[in-house]
Amino acid sequence: MEDHTRTIVEALESEIPRLEADTKLPSESELMARFGATRHAVRKALGQLEAQFIVRRVKGSGTFVNGRFDYVLSSRVAPSLHETFARVGGVMRTFVLDASTQPVPADVAHRMAPVVGTHNLRLIRLGYLDDELVNYSDVWVSPKVLPEGDVRLRAYESLTELLRAGGAAPVRRWTRVVPDLTPTAMLEHLPIDNPVPAWRMESYVDDGDTGEPLMFSHGWMRQDRVTISVEYENATVDRGTCCATSDSVHNNSRGD
Repeated sequence: MEDHTRTIVEALESEIPRLEADTKLPSESELMARFGATRHAVRKALGQLEAQFIVRRVKGSGTFVNGRFDYVLSSRVAPSLHETFARVGGVMRTFVLDASTQPVPADVAHRMAPVVGTHNLRLIRLGYLDDELVNYSDVWVSPKVLPEGDVRLRAYESLTELLRAGGAAPVRRWTRVVPDLTPTAMLEHLPIDNPVPAWRMESYVDDGDTGEPLMFSHGWMRQDRVTISVEYENATVDRGTCCATSDSVHNNSRGD
């Protein structure tokens, strides 16, 4: 059985790179017939490929070649979900689950610089990449730059566009990426029962012209659908955590 599993994995690993993303693979029964294997061996092989994000299995539909989009964190790329994924052929749509004015907690105040307890606009958003949920974010936005954000968000999906429309020049100054699992709040909107591997991202954005704090975000991005590339010269990696900062001299990116 182990030999069959290994044979199936090796065969599909060599064949899948020649297939386009979302191509449907043969059914379990067809793979059993092709390799003379048991259903258990086939399922074990597909499970190994899924764990490597090579394939994705959809209950009731089958197994498909998994396509992953590259999300680039760079001083040369505007820090915008919509713009970054558009560059690699993806269409990002974001929807606000909740928008409310709340006291800023200590961890956000540390980056945003207001006094703890100052009221900022808090947004809970879902991000769909090519109509599939890949992102959940908790964003704090300064009321100085977005005093009527809850109203204006109805006209803008991208926070980058919204801030630019208000006269700001958003620049990502600091970011951290940590391997994690999808949060419970995101699972409520996914057709799965258990958490899946995700990238947990934290970012601080200010105005490139004035230095005024604009927003701080906590976000989760599914690892099976998105890869993260960090291209900052001063990025550091410690125990799987990547942290990058930029300064006003070297970073001219403007975005989400």
